[in-house]
Amino acid sequence: MGTHEKLKTPEEHEVIMERLLKNRMLNPNSRRNIFPLSGLLYCEKCGSRMRFRVGENKKQGQHWSALCYHQYKDGSKCEQRGKVMDVDFFNALYDRIIHVDPNILREIELHGSRIHRSLSRSKSRS
Repeated sequence: MGTHEKLKTPEEHEVIMERLLKNRMLNPNSRRNIFPLSGLLYCEKCGSRMRFRVGENKKQGQHWSALCYHQYKDGSKCEQRGKVMDVDFFNALYDRIIHVDPNILREIELHGSRIHRSLSRSKSRS
């Protein structure tokens, strides 16, 4: 390392970073949102991850759409351009979440108990 004097202490660095975080500007007109299903829905035509957009029109009011922006190597675009996520979609999603296979729940509980036992053993050794 060089022999020059430090410009700031680690404590000063933390204070500066906190202030920068508080003062950062977010674009108030940004239409990008984090959607709860981000990364979970895939295009039925090409298998690419869907992106989401909020829209508004007189007939439906505000609505969400799942869009596929995939472009193939030859430059052509996926035929599945997008789908409005309507009440039927959300009802089907709700039904799917609520009616979880009991075997899966047992597997989750079993896996959770194994982790708990493993953590308990590692704490007792410490």
